[in-house]
Amino acid sequence: METKGPGLVDVFLEQDMPSWVKVVIHGSGVHTCNFKSSKRQHWGGGGGGGGGGGGLPGADRSSRGREFRRAAFPVAPFRGKARGLPVRSRGAGEPGRVRGCCFGRQEGFSFWSPSTGPMAAMQMDPELAKRLFFEGATVVILNMPKGTEFGIDYNSWEVGPKFRGVKMIPPGIHFLHYSSVDKANPREVGPRMGFFLSLQQRGLIVLRWDAVREEVDLSPAPEAEVEAMRANLQELDQFLGPYPYATLKKWISLTNFISEATMEKLQPESRQICAFSEVLPVLSMKHTKDRVEQNLPRCGTECKSYQEGLARLPEMKPRAGTEIRFSELPTQMFPAGATPAEITRHSMDLSYALETMLSKQFPSSPQDVLGELQFAFVCFLLGNVYEAFEHWKRLLNLLCRSEEAMMKHHTLYINLISILYHQLGEIPADFFVDIVSQDNFLTSTLQVFFSSACSVAVDATLRQKAEKFQAHLTKKFRWDFEAEPEDCAPVVVELPEGVQTG
Repeated sequence: METKGPGLVDVFLEQDMPSWVKVVIHGSGVHTCNFKSSKRQHWGGGGGGGGGGGGLPGADRSSRGREFRRAAFPVAPFRGKARGLPVRSRGAGEPGRVRGCCFGRQEGFSFWSPSTGPMAAMQMDPELAKRLFFEGATVVILNMPKGTEFGIDYNSWEVGPKFRGVKMIPPGIHFLHYSSVDKANPREVGPRMGFFLSLQQRGLIVLRWDAVREEVDLSPAPEAEVEAMRANLQELDQFLGPYPYATLKKWISLTNFISEATMEKLQPESRQICAFSEVLPVLSMKHTKDRVEQNLPRCGTECKSYQEGLARLPEMKPRAGTEIRFSELPTQMFPAGATPAEITRHSMDLSYALETMLSKQFPSSPQDVLGELQFAFVCFLLGNVYEAFEHWKRLLNLLCRSEEAMMKHHTLYINLISILYHQLGEIPADFFVDIVSQDNFLTSTLQVFFSSACSVAVDATLRQKAEKFQAHLTKKFRWDFEAEPEDCAPVVVELPEGVQTG
């Protein structure tokens, strides 16, 4: 089929999963294709381009058999594939080819999602798209090599040679992440790196790729360069990918408690968050005395076991300025001078330790602890930072095992349930099972939480929400919260030196 200039093309698909369908387009412009199927599957053209198209290229499969979706895609310089709609057109007269269920490229981008697979099309109101085009923020990244995996929030792409950044970004907190690719072997991808940005309405951030360090240089661009870039945004527009609004709601649900102050407080001094921490030895190990201080044997001494080999490894620490600055969690769960009975009580109900941390780390707003919980989760989920996952577990354990604190901070705990609802939807049910012990950290932690939150002593709203959340987890993951919690078993509590048991 052929079309001359911008217009409407109807494509009727006789097959359940179509073979290649050839669409020859004469001239550039925005063409709208309707794809209908004689079967109960339907494909629509992918939206793209500037303010009016509706987002990234892709197609939307209808959920009902008798409907089809309509969407527009810009032709030139459009090349590649989108979900349900691979299209290749470099200009006038070149064929565009259409097929089902793929992922694709536009304007030098290759679009794909790590969590949801190929990017689905977005149906966006034209007025909303126009407003976002003029009111949204823009992040320009110059000189990023072709093939680099780049993403913002819950979306990732493989960039092409024309990539210059992302436009139409809603104001607020965003996480940009990337992985460099080996030029000699494009299949070799470097560790995930990322950084948080707080973007303002109509804001413009200009960044550059550092070819030597193979990372984005976060040094602020000169004001004159930024203003010159702003004046030429219209010419730059064709090289900017629109922010994918299909996943915005999910992103907000994962970050709605992360304020700009929380972001600035927690991110590394370097602002770069890396999946693999850059570490250095605590001691230089240049001298024998350095090894003696760490109880390490002399060099050349035979190692007789794997455990001994691990013990010989030197003590390491993150390079200054590269570690995420998480709040220090209490190691002593009871006040100084506590009696043995008080030590036991504070070791089972961690409210004292939680209140100590809240008063020290979040004196003006205890709710900010939820922002740190979300920050840690995002760093793990999207930044692949294992240390962030460990901090998330420890912080969640502290929150869930503080029964008295639930009565004082019931609003905080109501919000905690909402946060966990969205976070647990992103991780497989068996992810939290310890490989060695087969114990599920999350079920045991939440079991203690529900035993407290569902009691008659807590706020009625919190209790009702906890009961609904427990029922949801039981149904979705088939987790058993009715068994006797392990915490009800006898607990051996280490008493400080000098404390008499009487």
